[in-house]
Amino acid sequence: MASVVLRRPFAVESTRESDLSTQSIPKLPPEIVLHVISLMDPTSQRRTLVGVNRFLTEEVERRTYRKVDMTALGPRRAQFIAAIQSDRRRAGYVRTLALGALDMSDSLPVDELHLFHSFENIRSLIIHHEPSSHVSRMSSTIKHCQFPQLTNFHSSWSLNDPAFRLFLSRHPSLRSLGLRKSYSLSFGMPSSFPTGLLPALEDVDGHWSNVVRLVAGRPIQRVVIRSANSDAYIPRHKLAVILPIVARSASGAGVETLTLHVQRADADLINMVAKSLPSLRSLRLVGTSPVITTSTNSDTSANVQELELRAALIALALTQFERLDEFAIDRLLPLAAPRYVELVGGVSPALRSLRIRDTLWTRVDVHHAWQNESEDEYK
Repeated sequence: MASVVLRRPFAVESTRESDLSTQSIPKLPPEIVLHVISLMDPTSQRRTLVGVNRFLTEEVERRTYRKVDMTALGPRRAQFIAAIQSDRRRAGYVRTLALGALDMSDSLPVDELHLFHSFENIRSLIIHHEPSSHVSRMSSTIKHCQFPQLTNFHSSWSLNDPAFRLFLSRHPSLRSLGLRKSYSLSFGMPSSFPTGLLPALEDVDGHWSNVVRLVAGRPIQRVVIRSANSDAYIPRHKLAVILPIVARSASGAGVETLTLHVQRADADLINMVAKSLPSLRSLRLVGTSPVITTSTNSDTSANVQELELRAALIALALTQFERLDEFAIDRLLPLAAPRYVELVGGVSPALRSLRIRDTLWTRVDVHHAWQNESEDEYK
């Protein structure tokens, strides 16, 4: 039987192979299907083929419209809008919708603006970074939309924007909120955001000035704390104020996963985190400087000793966590990774995985054997 390749013309790029494949559709061997059909009378055969054709057509459309990125459509944008308007069921297939500022401009035709109200089944809404001049347009367009099943929202809106607060008040189902480059001048005022909004929020990703306003009183479990831009980092003195506020999560287990964008990873930083969040299960330090400092000294043995000392101090600091089983660090010198894993993993027996750069090391057994994707085993 000839194979059919399905093209998904409006899709957001997916990181899951199963989203792009038809392998998850339940299948029977072709011989059995053909045998069953051959036993039917002609009328039943026609009805069966019509039903199968209808099912396959709907399944293709469900997969085609599941993830839509309006900003990536280009000249196909008009084709997509026409397809939705010709059959509103297609809007109901959309689960992830990515938009840009121009997609929600007030200058759009009225029928296109009304289109956004038809995406009633979306779970994730992503608004790509927009120029500040478009923020008010975007707010006035979407603030009255209501998506009953929305659980994930990512944009650069400000928590101080009344339109954004109106949008949030209409979506108490939100569990994940990412604000990226948005920041607030109300840092140090965690009570300045209404506690009645976002009652189910579990995951927050944003500038520290927004994080401190969202954690207290909400069941937050996962936190990503960023700086205003990707090249900056969180000053250590501000982190000393932020972490105790993050610890006020109303989740029964408290914050379990923490990602920090910091300049340097050392034992003092980890001690600071452990003091406020001893029940962490996962800690990731992003944007950190290499553990070995840049020096005019070319003595390799001295550099190795410095690495081992820093690793030993970090390992000792990690033992203060009660449940930590995952630790990740960026920008560690690649050649130092195996020794680093040995030092940190040996002192912290509770750790199950260590991520160094893009390599994940997993503990194999209780005897401190570790393995990564490129090596079968390291002891």
